[in-house]
Amino acid sequence: MIDAGSTGTIKASSPPDTPTYAVLDLGGASTQIVFEPVFASSDMQLEEREHKYDLRFGGRSHVLYQHSYLGYGLMRARRHVHRLVDFMSTSQGSKPKAVVGNPCLAKLHVR
Repeated sequence: MIDAGSTGTIKASSPPDTPTYAVLDLGGASTQIVFEPVFASSDMQLEEREHKYDLRFGGRSHVLYQHSYLGYGLMRARRHVHRLVDFMSTSQGSKPKAVVGNPCLAKLHVR
């Protein structure tokens, strides 16, 4: 479905054995994921529920898993990091540090 060459474009047709790729969309409050699962045996398949999506594209049929994970978006992650930093700064004893480092962020050199 996606050309793995240098263009990285979506093709309207592709050979049946062309691999597909997962798509992740990081939103503010949620993260969406869509992919075509590969099962160990042909008698396994996705349940007929809200996370299953049938797609016909490029002359091929795809059965996709799709789900939106509420609470795992960028703004929610930032909120949790800020709460953790606040907690760490107040739990340093009687004198809280003026700056609490974050291992996920680059260190800045201040002159």
